[in-house]
Amino acid sequence: MPVKALVFGITLTVLVVIFVMMIEIFIPLSAKIEFDSICRRAILKMEVEGGLTDSVKDALLSDLNERGFTNVVIQGTRNAKYGEEISLVVTGEYKYSMMTNLFSREDFTGSFKYDRVTISRKVIN
Repeated sequence: MPVKALVFGITLTVLVVIFVMMIEIFIPLSAKIEFDSICRRAILKMEVEGGLTDSVKDALLSDLNERGFTNVVIQGTRNAKYGEEISLVVTGEYKYSMMTNLFSREDFTGSFKYDRVTISRKVIN
């Protein structure tokens, strides 16, 4: 009887570790989706305002810092007339911890880049 309990305990531990490792695979993917979403909102504001204004840049930087992104570098078209191309390039890093072995964790840093070109346009509601 004690052997069954021991085997059950070891099997349960291994299954929980595998489950946690599978869930942690999606952490960088989720961070990338969030990074792109924040940058997409910023480029939409840039389209309407005709370029990367200081307010858009500050809002983008603060949003990314709030979500845990570090070493954020923002480059974009400052002034564009309606109908001209505007670009936004944002790079940043995201630090997260993942299980590497059965009972050990390791810190990783993911680098993300958002690079888009769009047309400056006037939005009328």
